[in-house]
Amino acid sequence: WYEKAAAAGNNRALEVLGRAYLDGGLGLTQDEARARKLLGRAAENGSDSARALLESLDNGASTTAD
Repeated sequence: WYEKAAAAGNNRALEVLGRAYLDGGLGLTQDEARARKLLGRAAENGSDSARALLESLDNGASTTAD
């Protein structure tokens, strides 16, 4: 469902999938490039939380749990 909704531009789905690709959630393989793409689309559509997450990644935040 999330993939279809994200493809249709659903901001919530873009953000959920982006976060899942960052940490390997929802059974997905970790993929930071894919995560950044999805989060970038969400940010472009007005998601402040996606924008903040991208900024933290750009500032060196870890994408894995320590």
